Amino acid sequence: MARASVQKNKLAKVFMNLVPGKKYIFAVSHLPALLGTPLYKGQEQIDQQALEEAKAMKKAGLTGILLENENDRPYSILATLEQISSMTQAASYVKKNLKDFPLGVEFLINDPKASLKSAKASGAEFIRTDYWVDKMYREEYGNLEVDTNEVNLYKKEIKAEEVFIFADIQVKYAQMREKKPIATSALEAFEAGARAVVVSGSQTGEMSDLKDLESVRAAVGSKMIFVGSGFDHKNARETLALADGALVGTSLMTD
Repeated sequence: MARASVQKNKLAKVFMNLVPGKKYIFAVSHLPALLGTPLYKGQEQIDQQALEEAKAMKKAGLTGILLENENDRPYSILATLEQISSMTQAASYVKKNLKDFPLGVEFLINDPKASLKSAKASGAEFIRTDYWVDKMYREEYGNLEVDTNEVNLYKKEIKAEEVFIFADIQVKYAQMREKKPIATSALEAFEAGARAVVVSGSQTGEMSDLKDLESVRAAVGSKMIFVGSGFDHKNARETLALADGALVGTSLMTD
């Protein structure tokens, strides 16, 4: 127990202080379909892919990795018990083998409570939530919003205060139900407990609007901003002049 505590504290010092001015690049691992979904082909495949990608990203010098259930199509709004158990197993497997590599989890389409549950059980350091303070609409899912007070109470209830929340603002693929400046969304996200905000383009692979990044940076000062889509080696310099880092999926993939 003492050794685990020391390891956790060491990791917190290395990464979770999120030093302003330093840049952080997280890979996004699109896991094979989880337990209970139509394309599920076994837990071993999920565990092995998660670990192999985490090892590759660590070797490449990235900051950490985020596990997402990208292939659990069609998505449900909330995660099932089967999905939560499958994600927790995969995250635990990565943590067991790469204790010093920052790890996050996210359930699509959006279930921050399930993500917190999985992160706490597996030892992951952060979660991502596509919806946080913005009331939004998607044609295939209807109205989407999160009760941040409820999520934060749950976070305390399961003693997951050390798990950081990376919150998307005005997230891709959805329409705002209540118009407001993106800078306002960023300020509200931090006030509601986010440790970093994520700014994306309108769809996967599309670069974030630099004007949005400029607006958010001016509003939040030294608080952490990540880019959530379209980041690659071609736009890294101009993007990281405004953002503290990026969550990268598409540009790390082949085929």
